[in-house]
Amino acid sequence: MRRLPRRAQGFWARLFTGVAMLVSGVVLCALSLVMVGVFAIFGGALWVWAVWRTRDLRRAMREQSLRGVSRDIETGGAVIEGEYVEISQRTPHKPQRRR
Repeated sequence: MRRLPRRAQGFWARLFTGVAMLVSGVVLCALSLVMVGVFAIFGGALWVWAVWRTRDLRRAMREQSLRGVSRDIETGGAVIEGEYVEISQRTPHKPQRRR
């Protein structure tokens, strides 16, 4: 069976380990802040690109919506609703009884 290495016991080893942990923590926090900034810039650029590419579509939808509203105003805005029942001319198939 293989033995695990012993923990550093000296003062300098413990000091070096503490400093290394502190430096790596600071570096990782800085890296995470940089990554958040990069993602925010990339997401904002993607949003601006999508808005720019769909501007004609949004304009056409707005105009079509306004044309529909004006047509409703011309007809008095009447909306006719109702229900219907479909009646078939065929008689339903009656299953035969089993004996």
